Amino acid sequence: MITTLINKNLINQIMRIQYQLNTLLKNRLGRWLLLLSLFGFLLSCRKYETNQNYLINNTNDTIVCSIGGGDFFYPNQLPPQSMAVMGHRENTVFELLEQRPNYGDSVCIYKGDDTLIWYAPLDHLPDSIHSFYNKTSWTIKNMGGDGVDACRMYSFIVSESDFNHQASE
Repeated sequence: MITTLINKNLINQIMRIQYQLNTLLKNRLGRWLLLLSLFGFLLSCRKYETNQNYLINNTNDTIVCSIGGGDFFYPNQLPPQSMAVMGHRENTVFELLEQRPNYGDSVCIYKGDDTLIWYAPLDHLPDSIHSFYNKTSWTIKNMGGDGVDACRMYSFIVSESDFNHQASE
């Protein structure tokens, strides 16, 4: 009974829209308005793809990630060999770090009693320096598109060697 009523309402709405379109198309001005509206809609549409920002835990232990702002990592506790989504997908991780000072000036990664701390600012450093704020430490993979429509995957890998390297400093 309820399904039949919903279907009748839907059919009535579709018939009203069809009638309005037919009326609009009979009128020359209506056809031009419809054509211009469709053309404008097509021009305004941009292929919407989002960037993917990941932190990858490549250690044998659970790590906990901390950065100012609170909502940068999800989840902030990563089991071994897992990944977390970082930030907001409409921005690249570099845009987030440059444009949002409330994300702090350091990133802390905790693994048991060990703590990794990387300090801002975001920069291009040599490949030999593995840091969250070093653009060359990130893996960037083009997932499709180009220019403003490009969709890229940004990933940063935390490994055992990061903790070993910081302990030896």
